[in-house]
Parts: sequence; structure tokens; C-alpha cells
Amino acid sequence: MPELQVGENSRLRGSVSSDESKFQLDFKSPELLLYNNYLGKVNVQVDNDNPLYNTYISVDSVYTRVYDLKDFSLINKTYNDTLYVQSVFKGGSKKQDIFDLALYYT
Repeated sequence: MPELQVGENSRLRGSVSSDESKFQLDFKSPELLLYNNYLGKVNVQVDNDNPLYNTYISVDSVYTRVYDLKDFSLINKTYNDTLYVQSVFKGGSKKQDIFDLALYYT
């Protein structure tokens, strides 16, 4: 069994340049099956030239054997030598665990 199965009507667009600030990727899929974990309504956008964010990821629902998530979003931005990450999601069996994470790494 493949470790990654992509749903029908998935879309992948992007461009790569020798200038690393020109990397762009836009990936949307109604569903993914990744290592036996289900991800619904996946949206990944990478744009290293965007002034607001470098990467934006949103997933409507994630079902694993251990912990389920809903309304997952993650934004990251690199500024100088620091990586900033903001992530918000709900989790647990009733989706009542609320996470609002703001992290950075230098």
C-alpha cells in the first residue's frame, strides 16, 4: 500500500527558480491518506517572496489512530535569521481542545 494517496481533483501548481526567494507552490486536495492518517480539504501555499507569510497550510480535518484535529491552520514567516510559526486548531474526540500556538526559532 502506498504511504501517500492523493484524492481525485487534487491540484498542484508552482514554479522553481535558482533564486530561492522565487519558489512558489500551490497544492489543494479534497483528501489525502498519509501513512494511514486521513486529511480532509488540504490547502498548502508556499511563496518565499510573499511579505506576509512564506507558508500557509490549512486542513479541515485530520483523523489519526491517536488524536483527531479540526480546523488546522499554520502560517510561517522567516525574517532575518528567525523562523516564526503560528498555528491554530481544535482537537480531541469532541474537538473541544483548543490550541493557539505562536513559536519562533533563531
